[in-house]
Amino acid sequence: MLNSAKSNLRYPSRIAFLGLHGIGTVFGFAYYSRTPDLYPKASHNGLGWAISALILAHFIIGIIKDSIGRTSDSGTKDEYVPFIAEVTGRMTREEERNMEAANQPSRSSSSTATSPYPNLTESSVETNSETLLDVHLHCCSRLEHRYDEPMTWSRRWANVSGSNVLIRILDLWFDIVDQGLLILGFVAICTGIVTMVGIFVPTKQHEKHIFNGLAHFIKGGVFVGFGIITLGRWIGCFAEFGWAWNLKPSNLTKRTASISMETIECFVIFLYGITNVFLEHLSAWGEAWVPQDLEHVAISLLFIGGGLCGLMVESKALRRLVKAYPKALAHDVEFSKRLQPQQGISINPMPAMIIFLLGMILGGHHQMSTESTMMHKQFGNLLISASVARCCSYLLLQITPPTSMYPSRPPSELVCSFCFICGGFMLMASNRDTVQSMINNSVNAMVVATVTMGITAMLMAWVIFLFVVKDWAEKREMWRDRVVSVQ
Repeated sequence: MLNSAKSNLRYPSRIAFLGLHGIGTVFGFAYYSRTPDLYPKASHNGLGWAISALILAHFIIGIIKDSIGRTSDSGTKDEYVPFIAEVTGRMTREEERNMEAANQPSRSSSSTATSPYPNLTESSVETNSETLLDVHLHCCSRLEHRYDEPMTWSRRWANVSGSNVLIRILDLWFDIVDQGLLILGFVAICTGIVTMVGIFVPTKQHEKHIFNGLAHFIKGGVFVGFGIITLGRWIGCFAEFGWAWNLKPSNLTKRTASISMETIECFVIFLYGITNVFLEHLSAWGEAWVPQDLEHVAISLLFIGGGLCGLMVESKALRRLVKAYPKALAHDVEFSKRLQPQQGISINPMPAMIIFLLGMILGGHHQMSTESTMMHKQFGNLLISASVARCCSYLLLQITPPTSMYPSRPPSELVCSFCFICGGFMLMASNRDTVQSMINNSVNAMVVATVTMGITAMLMAWVIFLFVVKDWAEKREMWRDRVVSVQ
């Protein structure tokens, strides 16, 4: 958040982060030296080293990027400082002369009364223009003589750092890594929990439980991420694209303005359905299909068809092609205006309907144990609640549409975010090995649900706090810039 706000506090935070990461690495060495290798070919160890290298490179590239920005800014200022200083000095002297001339008695009061600028004379205007021309030619000659000087390492670094292409490449790489570290950190936490607890260990009896664990963790992680994005939209993220339940700004291009958050949701649902067709039978590859596999494929078809339907609803070209109104009113101007889509949010019920149906299906999904059935039932109820909360948001915005480019923050989106995040955690915990461990240790499903709800509430509070820190850092930087400009 401090990186996004471009705060000067990001350097102490990065150093503190690297220090904590180093302490964690030391404890990781101690852990691996005292525990058996549960996963000889696990990806958690390699992922940890890759993230460590990426964090260090992110820190170094950030310092280089900021130093390049300072070098280019200082170089630009150094080139124009003599020009500005000389112009300012000469213009100040000319203004003093004009003020002295104005204080003297004028020869003709009529000419002074008719002139809109009594303090300026023809000689002063000519002198000012000549001053600007002379100083400009003088500074240009100085800049030309700079290239006659021998090339040194400092000058080569200044030329490289002044390249806009290099700055853009570093900015793009830094932003991608800055956002990607969040996803990689979540993956590292999930693989670390699996490694520490010892679930999904391949054995002769449970050789393919790893696929069941992957399915639950990946799908649950998607719902957790979507819940965090929903919470971010309520806070005000993506307001520059009109995705924070607000009006779209007028400075958007036609292509960007045509993409709504509902379009992205429908595309993700459609893509999820396509990939799910090939992944559902992965744990029983080469074996006969059972009715449960057909049920999963039917869910994939629901996602494919629902996603396509939602994309068609969001398509403006399709709306223009399927205009349905009486022929007698085809040339009515007032009626045509009413048919034009108004600027505002997109109310598309297809994503909410698909989530509602998925909650119903998973709530009644057949399981081998009572605990697993209860956990899937709780997950289904959470998805149904999230769908109902999203429909309430649409109803509120239909009654009172947004009239500003600022986030409208419908309260039902907080409920929707909580249900998505909690439901995702519940789905991750409902894998076969975790359920079997619960049964062995006499832990019922309600205990897991209560712990999951507490973790969800704390996570939402932490996310809101981070966005408050970002907003505070941005305001702090604006205040510092104003103080520096005044000085």
